[in-house]
Amino acid sequence: MKLRMHAAVTVIAAMVFTSSLLAQSVPADFEKVKNERNAAMRSGNAKVYGRYTTDNFMVVMPDGSMQSKADRMAIMAKSKPEELGPPKDEKAIVVGDTIIVNWISSIQGKDARFTEVWVKQGGNWKVAAAHVSMMGAKR
Repeated sequence: MKLRMHAAVTVIAAMVFTSSLLAQSVPADFEKVKNERNAAMRSGNAKVYGRYTTDNFMVVMPDGSMQSKADRMAIMAKSKPEELGPPKDEKAIVVGDTIIVNWISSIQGKDARFTEVWVKQGGNWKVAAAHVSMMGAKR
């Protein structure tokens, strides 16, 4: 029992220490790029979207399917962008040249959770991976 308690306290202490290390501030150049890419997604501007997305980018969609950068750009070129609500409850974790951003937004009136992994590539911030999950009713 004492061993379990000690292990639990150690894990909690490590989490608190790690989270304080990760609580670096988000660089100003990142905020600018993130906002430009988000505006490009909302307007369907595939060229700007592509500039801020790694070539090997993958996104997991709410239905579990995956799309590449080329897939996303082709969709943007052909169709009207999805109506997304404004981001809520945005949080970012900075670890060196990697930033993980998480937020909630609505897709066609239903809440979804978004996660993006940004990396510094060639001196520029780009999204390397993303995941979108539809949120169910709170239990």
